[in-house]
Amino acid sequence: LKTTQSGFEGYVVDKYTTLKPTSDRVVCTKVLAEWEYCTNCTGTKGKIDFDGVRAKAEKALIEEFTGPAPFGIYAPSVQETLYDMAARVVSENDCITKCHIEMPNLHWILYDLQRMGVPNNNEVFYPAFDPHGYITGTVERTPRARM
Repeated sequence: LKTTQSGFEGYVVDKYTTLKPTSDRVVCTKVLAEWEYCTNCTGTKGKIDFDGVRAKAEKALIEEFTGPAPFGIYAPSVQETLYDMAARVVSENDCITKCHIEMPNLHWILYDLQRMGVPNNNEVFYPAFDPHGYITGTVERTPRARM
């Protein structure tokens, strides 16, 4: 859950668009991240430190999603956040060649309290099942040429 510094803007709007562009929204998702290790990579003592690589990858995923405390980092879309997360995992881990992430978009919509004469200052949201997005992406390291 990301309650600040998230938007949904800068995309093509047409007759099929169901969400309004916004620079302030709640992002809720569950992240599935998978990565592949290179076949010829060895860490210290000739072995990959799988626990260390995993810890480093998880840290990158969390930091890219949330940004630095206490203000976070602005993301105009879940798609951009997903790309930034996967790219950082690959770029910071020499033993990882590919990172695939799945992030279903679980929408929380601002509830209209005006009909009851009550202002809603971004405090009351409800979970919405539609529209629904299932965002996936893969970032892969460019293979190095062998000579």
